[in-house]
Amino acid sequence: MTTIGVIMFVLSLLTREKQISVGALTAIMMYNHMLVDPLIAIFEEKKNITQLNISIERVDKIFNYQEQKLIFQNINIEKIVIKNLSFNYENEKILTDINLEIYNKQKLAIIGETGCGKSTLANIICGLYLPENGYIQYITKDQEAVNGYPEFGYMIQDGYIFDESLFENIKLANKNLEIELFNRIINICCLDIVYKRYQDKKLGENGSFLSSGEKKRVQIARTIADLSKNIYIFDELSSNLDDNIGSLIFNNVLNLLNDKICIFIEHDIIQANKCDRVIVMDKGRIINEINK
Repeated sequence: MTTIGVIMFVLSLLTREKQISVGALTAIMMYNHMLVDPLIAIFEEKKNITQLNISIERVDKIFNYQEQKLIFQNINIEKIVIKNLSFNYENEKILTDINLEIYNKQKLAIIGETGCGKSTLANIICGLYLPENGYIQYITKDQEAVNGYPEFGYMIQDGYIFDESLFENIKLANKNLEIELFNRIINICCLDIVYKRYQDKKLGENGSFLSSGEKKRVQIARTIADLSKNIYIFDELSSNLDDNIGSLIFNNVLNLLNDKICIFIEHDIIQANKCDRVIVMDKGRIINEINK
């Protein structure tokens, strides 16, 4: 708009000085976009190139990053111990003095208002974040497992659906996924109709051909595709699902993972109450606990 304004001002001066005619002025204004649009396109492409260079630098860092020598053991965790745990983000307190013990085969629901620290706590439990203070221990055979973290199955809130078939999307979590287990998972997650509809067809970029509820069911299916994990975390499993489907899938997951530690971050109190324990969080603290 600034460029157009400058052009109009200069042309007006030239017209007043009778260096160009009114007809020429009109013609120039009519074709003005042919002059300005390429300039705008050049500036836009320059911005895109700058963003692309930044992305390339980040990808390059990932490829050149030295692999950490952590040993992820497939062990049976008897207990998770969280002691005096606190976490800050940019000087904002997210979690304060969290004390919690989660036992083998236990199903724990964490409820609370949005922003109370539920997802942050889950990220710390599975090792994505490190606590500012306090500690977290994984106990096996009455002693702390010191060789890295146990294996987790973690369903985040907005997992990405790739433009591949349903089978390939679920297989991402288990490269050795067999068709028998795949069919079982399809049934557990109520994806039968989706599978019949698409078969081996692609699901669109980020599941663009699916509804929000169908995308959520694919994410759940991907999480439980590998049954060798020690601990499973589901961040808002029942969100975007209608009550009947959500309740059915929640029950199916509980039955499937009955011998695993499962942590459910939930807003749906009805589903949360199906777990062995329910803890209530508010402003980064545990304010109440219900044991069944």
